[in-house]
Amino acid sequence: MSNTFFIADLHLCPQRPDTNDLFEEFINNIFLSQGETLYILGDLFEYWIGDDGAEKLGYSTQLELLSNLVDKGKQIYFMHGNRDFLVGADFSASTGIKILDDPTQIELADKTCLLKHGDDLCTDDIEHQKFRRMTRNPSWQNSVLSKSIEERLALASQLRQMSGSSYKPSEIMDVNEHAIEQTFVDSNVEILIHGHTHRPATHDYLINGDKKQRIVLGDWHKGISYLRVDEEFELVHQ
Repeated sequence: MSNTFFIADLHLCPQRPDTNDLFEEFINNIFLSQGETLYILGDLFEYWIGDDGAEKLGYSTQLELLSNLVDKGKQIYFMHGNRDFLVGADFSASTGIKILDDPTQIELADKTCLLKHGDDLCTDDIEHQKFRRMTRNPSWQNSVLSKSIEERLALASQLRQMSGSSYKPSEIMDVNEHAIEQTFVDSNVEILIHGHTHRPATHDYLINGDKKQRIVLGDWHKGISYLRVDEEFELVHQ
């Protein structure tokens, strides 16, 4: 019952009812009975146009699921992704979900862990890094949030096309190994946990003579995917 779970890259939206069903299955049949803490490391939603637009986007059911978990005493944490970077204080206040900085360091199972969404590690994707800097800029965000919901919906459609990956070479869509090594050196953690790349796997490193591990969370396009931690770190990708 003391398990900690990590998920990312669900890309929930009304146009993907199968994924919405998987999320509900995970919450009710897996996390509710097994877990105490849930970390959502970005891209829970396919897009987010501001906290005042959640109902317009059709996310009421998912938010109710999460709010009910908090009401039951579960600890839920959220980190922004490259699709839901406009999630804000009203979202946190209405659901009870705590918003994390990217990166955030925690202690788990006697290990020091660094949590990230992961897109800033894909440094070979120059266009995405430009996109990320723009969308994470507070002035840009405030300008967007000042627009009407209809205007933000139109902009969200444009941004989804900008952040799309179908035309990009596969090799630049993964993390840069130098960026990973530098992250371990700078943070001095034992385990790095992130999503974004949709390539679930566990990678071992030797950094300055010390053993390190990188755990990549999977997407939910074909099934439930999560990391469960009690005494061990178990990556599940169904």
